[in-house]
Amino acid sequence: ISQEKVPFLASLNKPYVVWMVDNPIYHHARLKSDLPKRHIICPSRHHLQFLRNAQIKGNQSVLLAGATNFNEFPNSFLNRKIEVLLLATWMGEPFKFWLESNDPLVKTLAPMAIALLMKDPQCNTVHSLQISARSLGVKFEFSEPWINFCVHLQSYIRCLDRIEIVKSLANSGINLTIVGNGWESNLKNKGNITFLSNIDANETWRLYDNSKIVINLNSSNGA
Repeated sequence: ISQEKVPFLASLNKPYVVWMVDNPIYHHARLKSDLPKRHIICPSRHHLQFLRNAQIKGNQSVLLAGATNFNEFPNSFLNRKIEVLLLATWMGEPFKFWLESNDPLVKTLAPMAIALLMKDPQCNTVHSLQISARSLGVKFEFSEPWINFCVHLQSYIRCLDRIEIVKSLANSGINLTIVGNGWESNLKNKGNITFLSNIDANETWRLYDNSKIVINLNSSNGA
């Protein structure tokens, strides 16, 4: 009897779907496993580019995460009470991780990559880090240290984008309803903001059904 360890899904020898609802850089180590008959679905095209460049095996396609439940008789648009709705938990201030790093290359590359990410609507952390490294004559590799670097960049720009978007909405004067703990103590209310606490995900459709505009920050994983 062979003592070789075989992944459970590989032992089944059945096709299966990996549906990534966030950026695959967070799951690079798990995706590296050589599993047959795998199809990976991602929310953004640059995620597929990452999978190809990282030589992650399996068929790939783009599709936003969704749900099977919906309201067959939606509330009339004119009867909806919420002007603009945003569901987004406060994630804290962006953490300047490079300031606490002992690696001089990280200290140099991180601000360069972030400057590029701030101009990139897709928030492609791998591409931004590749460009920054190339400008210094350093080769980017699809290894765990480099991917972890990308994860830190992604978390930083995600927090930064979220705060800037919410502040812009708040300062615009529009009637905004924010669902998510933490914003009320971190955002100045000029009388146009309604703060609601965290709610169960199964209840979100009730708010959507009562909203004229819903803002989604997560189509490319929060940035």
